[in-house]
Amino acid sequence: MTGISPSNPPQSPVHEAAEAATNTAPVEVDTRPVLFESVTYRSRSTYTASLTSSVLNYPTEFGRQYHAYNADSYNFPNDEAERERLDLTHLLITKGIGNRLFLAPVDLNRSARVLDIGTGTEIGAICVGEEYPSAEIIGNDLSAIQPTWHLHPGGWAEFQDFDLLYYSEDGSITDDHHLLKWMKLFIDTARTKLNREPCPGPRLEGWIRHAGFTNVVHRKFRLPLGSWPKDPQLKDIGMCNIAQLLEGLEAFSLKIFCGVLGMPTDEVLVMLAQIRQDRMLASTTLCLIFESRRERPNTAITPYVSSYKPIPAGLS
Repeated sequence: MTGISPSNPPQSPVHEAAEAATNTAPVEVDTRPVLFESVTYRSRSTYTASLTSSVLNYPTEFGRQYHAYNADSYNFPNDEAERERLDLTHLLITKGIGNRLFLAPVDLNRSARVLDIGTGTEIGAICVGEEYPSAEIIGNDLSAIQPTWHLHPGGWAEFQDFDLLYYSEDGSITDDHHLLKWMKLFIDTARTKLNREPCPGPRLEGWIRHAGFTNVVHRKFRLPLGSWPKDPQLKDIGMCNIAQLLEGLEAFSLKIFCGVLGMPTDEVLVMLAQIRQDRMLASTTLCLIFESRRERPNTAITPYVSSYKPIPAGLS
C-alpha cells in the first residue's frame, strides 16, 4: 500500500481538476459567450475574542474602512466589501487546488491542532473546523495579542500565496494593457515605497528553506482570469478570479496610489474603470508550499510579522 508523503499527498475526487490547473500546456480558449454570474457567499459564522477598544476603532480613508492595530503594516481595507472579496479569494484557492482546503499530508480526523495565520474572515478556519470537528483550530490575524506556537516534532506547516503579476499565453496582455500597467505600478510602489514584497508566492520556498524547514514541497497552480478557458473547471476558477479582482480593485489601489503616491482619487478611479473595460485573457499563479520541520521541532513560529525584510541573496 502506498503511504502518504509530500510526493504522494491525499487524493480527492477532483484531484484531476487540480492537476489540470498545474498543467503547463496552453489553456484552450472557449469562443462561446459566457454571462458573468454573481457569486453567492455562504453565511459567515462569527468567533470573537476580547479586544481593546483601540483595535476596534477602525479609521476611514478614501471612503473605505481600514485596520486600527498596526495600521501601517497592512494597506487594504477590512470593511464588508473587502470581507466578501476575501471570502471569494478563499473560494478561488480551494477551487484552484481541486476543491481542497490544504495539501499537506496530515490526517485531521484524529485529534490535531491547526493554526491559521492571517485568517482574515476566518472562513478557511471555519471550513476546516466543520470538516474536521475533532481538530482544534486557532485563527490569528491583526490583533493586540501576539503569542507564539511550536510545531510538534514532524508537524507540518502549509503556506499559500500568489504571484500577483498577471501574464498571458497568447501575448494579448502587453505593456500597454491597463491591467498590466496597474499591476506593475502596484508592485513597484509596494517594493520601493513600502519595503514590502507584493508577490510572495514565487519566493516562499527560498524563505522557508532559509528558515530551517526540511522536506519542503512546492506546488504551483494556474489561475485563469475570466471565463475564457474552455475547460469547465478552469472556467469556474477564472470566474472566481475575475470576480475577486474586480471586487477588490479599489481596496488594492486607493491607499497605495492615493495615500502613498499622492495620486488624485479621480485619477485612480479612471484607471480602475479602464481595467474593467479591458478584455482579459490572463492568468496568475497560486503557489503552495507544505513542509515538515523535523530537525528543529521546538523552534517557535511567530504568527505576525510587522515589517517586510528584503530577501537574502540567492533566495529569490
